[in-house]
Amino acid sequence: MQVATLIHNPGESTTTAIAELTDDLGDLAILITDQVEGSRSLETEIRRCGEAVPPWVRAEVSDGVARLLVRYSTVLDEIDRWLRRASDRPDLELLAELRQARRRLTDEIRTLQAIAAGVAVAADWHSPSINHSVHSTAGRFAGQVTPRHDDYKRDRHPDEWAWEQQWLQEMVDNPHRLPLRALMAASGMAAFTTILTHVMRRAPEGVFVVGESTYHESRQLLHASGRSVIEIPEGDLAAWQRALALAPAAVFVDSLCNAAGMAVTDVAALTRLLADSDAYLVVDNTGLSVGMQPWALRPPPGSRMIVFESLTKFAQLGLDRAAGGVIVTRADEAEHLDELREHLGTNIADVVAHQHPVPRRSLLQRRLERVGRNARVVAEQLCRDSAGLSGAVRISHPSLGSHPGHRVLSDSGFFGGCIAIETTDRDPIAFSREFIEMAMHLAVARSIPICEGTSFGLDTTRLYLTSSTTSHGTPFLRIAAGTEDRLGVDAVAAALGEALVVTA
Repeated sequence: MQVATLIHNPGESTTTAIAELTDDLGDLAILITDQVEGSRSLETEIRRCGEAVPPWVRAEVSDGVARLLVRYSTVLDEIDRWLRRASDRPDLELLAELRQARRRLTDEIRTLQAIAAGVAVAADWHSPSINHSVHSTAGRFAGQVTPRHDDYKRDRHPDEWAWEQQWLQEMVDNPHRLPLRALMAASGMAAFTTILTHVMRRAPEGVFVVGESTYHESRQLLHASGRSVIEIPEGDLAAWQRALALAPAAVFVDSLCNAAGMAVTDVAALTRLLADSDAYLVVDNTGLSVGMQPWALRPPPGSRMIVFESLTKFAQLGLDRAAGGVIVTRADEAEHLDELREHLGTNIADVVAHQHPVPRRSLLQRRLERVGRNARVVAEQLCRDSAGLSGAVRISHPSLGSHPGHRVLSDSGFFGGCIAIETTDRDPIAFSREFIEMAMHLAVARSIPICEGTSFGLDTTRLYLTSSTTSHGTPFLRIAAGTEDRLGVDAVAAALGEALVVTA
């Protein structure tokens, strides 16, 4: 099937696609506006520093800010022109132009964000001086450095503190008014290793209970911890109840698993089962992000819940600029985690913190809605195309009514952005490689943007052979839906469906 056959006429579907692209351009404008605000704040900080920052350094930073502001203004003007054009003539020619403009402007914004991050910390020192006799070496933070607290940025620094406060305010529902704190980390795995060390210190005895589809690298670390580890199927609440009767030290789960089958954990049910327990509940929320709000559950979560996610996925809004992670837990637990983050060296660097977008719930929520819609469209297309296949192929995505986790996520409306394809009558690695090769061949022939690569939450749909080199996971083909417009995702789904038929 050629792409042209999917676009029947410049009617309602085209209008919808153009509306979605203009929404995307509007979100890019917000990202740029946040960068403008950050650059102006930096300009103010540098002026306020006075002689604490050498004049030639102030001049370089000021010049960098000025160049950024000029470029930001140009980008905002271009976005405004595209938005005006979109309201004038919604046709197929404009649709193609908007797609190209959106991709190019996104590339420019992610590039500017990296440059802005460098400019932001250009005057600063990793080991800022606490005091000085003649010349300060503290950059923007002259006179503000606290001994043995933020005098070594591997430990902690003000840039992450500001971002953490914004994350709590924007991204975490806290209706019970719990005393929560957020901590950035160098990556999602850095967050996990910090949490695991914390749990082992604070609960030195007891088994670990873990969902059997928890991220394979996390499970590998749990098994290497020296503790007894009991793995439980995510959807088997009776098995969870039996395991929790053993009074475990901690329970580790992914809210939505990045594994074969795309298992879903009923986090609400687990918090109820753990209501009177001293066990830690560690939730990796990367697969759902703000689509799942553990701190809003009723009854209020226990005092030992720790939630974390990789910031490299959804929260980075497709910019894929740098690794990062964030932990949210009660303030008393966070104090100990903060100390461990210092001693383990798992903190995020100041320049990297600046490469993460300012936390904005509205932008992330809209992105999740688009990614979730596209994942459902692709999953349903794959189900239709695989229905008549003689080979045993399983399509897993929680939006499908047949998925065991569909009920758990139905209230939130976000079922995740990844689809798993498994085959039981062929070698999964060979099957996945053949599928990817065929899908890329069809996409090239039809000029459909698709990428082969790891990660998820990006703008362009990605294909990846996952868990192919570990004994802690089953190899499977992962399709990570992008943020394509309504017609674009139809084309992606058609190509992937045809690739499945040919491969199987």
